Amino acid sequence: MPMRDTKPEDTQIVSKKICITGIVQGIGFRPFIYQAAIKYEISGFVSNTLDGVTIAVQGKTQAVDTFVQYIIDHPPVHARIHDIKINTILPLKTNTFQIIDSQLSRNTSPAIPPDIATCQNCLIEMKDPSDRRFHYPFINCTHCGPRFTIVRDIPFDRHQTSMSQFSLCHVCQKEYINPFNRRFHAQAISCAACGPQVQLIARDQTVIRENPIQKAVALLHGGKILAIKGLGGFHLCVDATNDDAVCRLRKEKKRPDKPLAIMAANIDAIKGFAVVNSLEIEQLQSPQCPIVILEKKQHHRLSSHIASGETFGVMLPYTPLHHLLMTSFQGLIMTSGNTSDHPIVFDNDTAMKQLHFADYFLIHDRPIVNACDDSIVRIIDNQVHLNRRARGYVPEPIHLHVSLPKILAVGGHQKNTICLAHGKHAYVSQHLGDLSNVDTILRMKRAIHFWKRLTGIDPEHVACDMHPSYESTLIANELGLPVIPVGHHHAHVAACMAEQGLKGPLIGIVLDGTGYGSDQTVWGGEVLLCENHTAKRIAHLFQVPMPAGESSIKFPWKMALSWLRASFGDDGVQVFNQLNRGSIDNTSANVVNQIIQNKIHSPLTSSMGRLFDAISWMLGFTKPVTFEGQAAIVLETLASECTQVYDYTFCKSDLMIIDVRPMIRQIVSDILADLDISIISSKFHNTLVDIFYDLSYLLEKEWQINDIVLSGGVFQNKRLVSGMRNKFHKSNFRLSFPKSIPCNDGGISLGQAYLGGLIAGATAV
Repeated sequence: MPMRDTKPEDTQIVSKKICITGIVQGIGFRPFIYQAAIKYEISGFVSNTLDGVTIAVQGKTQAVDTFVQYIIDHPPVHARIHDIKINTILPLKTNTFQIIDSQLSRNTSPAIPPDIATCQNCLIEMKDPSDRRFHYPFINCTHCGPRFTIVRDIPFDRHQTSMSQFSLCHVCQKEYINPFNRRFHAQAISCAACGPQVQLIARDQTVIRENPIQKAVALLHGGKILAIKGLGGFHLCVDATNDDAVCRLRKEKKRPDKPLAIMAANIDAIKGFAVVNSLEIEQLQSPQCPIVILEKKQHHRLSSHIASGETFGVMLPYTPLHHLLMTSFQGLIMTSGNTSDHPIVFDNDTAMKQLHFADYFLIHDRPIVNACDDSIVRIIDNQVHLNRRARGYVPEPIHLHVSLPKILAVGGHQKNTICLAHGKHAYVSQHLGDLSNVDTILRMKRAIHFWKRLTGIDPEHVACDMHPSYESTLIANELGLPVIPVGHHHAHVAACMAEQGLKGPLIGIVLDGTGYGSDQTVWGGEVLLCENHTAKRIAHLFQVPMPAGESSIKFPWKMALSWLRASFGDDGVQVFNQLNRGSIDNTSANVVNQIIQNKIHSPLTSSMGRLFDAISWMLGFTKPVTFEGQAAIVLETLASECTQVYDYTFCKSDLMIIDVRPMIRQIVSDILADLDISIISSKFHNTLVDIFYDLSYLLEKEWQINDIVLSGGVFQNKRLVSGMRNKFHKSNFRLSFPKSIPCNDGGISLGQAYLGGLIAGATAV
């Protein structure tokens, strides 16, 4: 092969400053740069800054160009390069390349890496009896381990983390300062001689002197409940094959029905109790290592009390401690360490108090700075849908296609997250929880202060939900900043617009349980026309009374009675009694009927979530709801394969009204004719798909728009999402679902920040 002629300019010596922003700290980026510089015979230095990484290089033109291209083409596996700026500088007075201390400056917001599941190299070492970190439960390197959960401030250096209290031994120190070592500047580096330690404590606070991990394994085999301190908080843990232990955990945690998460030893173990495809395996084994919703196998050895539906929530071990525990089990329950409706516990003293029902506590002395729940994903039609965004994803920013002023968004009431945005970056916090108790409210307030420090964004505006009584709204009004109220359902659409760069005009179909509407009714089955920061309600589900307000959420029969009255008029009560099957006493039914008739504390609602609740009750779900979406999940689980649909109509006045009363009447007819409830559920889902398909065509003719955003918690329903995708597949409509954020209320803080920023920006102009 003939050699390329060397041009004179290729041999010229050039000096360049390279500024890289993105996730480039805590993942081995500086040693990667150092090794590349040595490879291409380049002098200079590399340093972390508050903005990312700065590199000063000097060398031959061709070598420097090749060096830069190598960085772009072959970054470390966990790096995310967002931007590279290159400028010519004065010649450097050095013939070597160095890694120097972090430089402090503030021009843009940094990107701290998320926590990363234990890598294969560390696992190999941990299992090697000859390795000095054999069975060490905190082994990590620059490719894995804690990041966000241990960081106190930026830049991401050891003294800014909860590892600062552990002084490195001389062997770890040698690894830490060696640019060619896998643990070079791994901020959580440690070993048994100098790092965190595990301890096992009984409920009475007696310290167990035996090997804590081996003893914990024995206790789990014996049916005990253990509170285990993990990466972002505590888990409550029992043997997943032990019925008595699972039932006792449910009772003590006050979680009678909500599914419990399973940690499985490996993929082969998962295949013993769940159906798993290649994309689900990819997610399970990803660095994020989320809980993945999987279809159950019919015959398995796990407890029947883990989840009553047709799915399991499953994850693989993601810390060394998990791997050491799982060697003796095919599956362990690893559910959030909290009591019902409270945030996850993350410090030892609080765990001993709040989780006092645990038999033993497997704790360690590395402080968790930022509590972070497990993330949850579900694969639908080979697309990844995030149900909860937390560990493994946070604090990676959302990249915007517009530049926003400095703004804070405080999210909604349920599944609360906050969001700070500035320029083209938006930082959505980890899942914080429902703002229904003091603990979560305090955690949310602390999160605001922490994220301001982490991002360097001092907000000039605050966006919040339009609901005047939400805790998040009250907090927004306490901050002393200009407040920008944002419609709940508009925020759902805007979140998807923000992450995907959609400006509109587009149609947003938002289906959820509850949201405060601009007409002061309860929305939840909405169709909005959206463009930039504006929204116009153009269609919605037929409105019915919501008797006793939020009480109807817990007791679906109340919404069933309301829908039956709306569909059958005065005969609705008689129809309700026919369907009742003795689950509701006549006195209670008569009281609620009077409440509806006399319009006492019965706001009108267009909520799709409440329609799901009503149909679920009609088909046999007669229990009180104990977790959000329970009745809807049961209804989804019931559905079988069927292509039939029910009747519905569209009524046009000022708005298009989706009238499903014909469907209600036909469902009742099918129930009274003893049609299989699985067929009825399937027909109900099919009808919703057809409704929004037909409605989209009507709206396209009126507004000449074929871009559609689908969002809201109802779109966690796999059958509905799959049905919509299949129905719209051959049409000229372009469907968009949220990708990097949940479609439920966990994503609306991004939408609030986006809309609030556009409004504030427009006002400033």
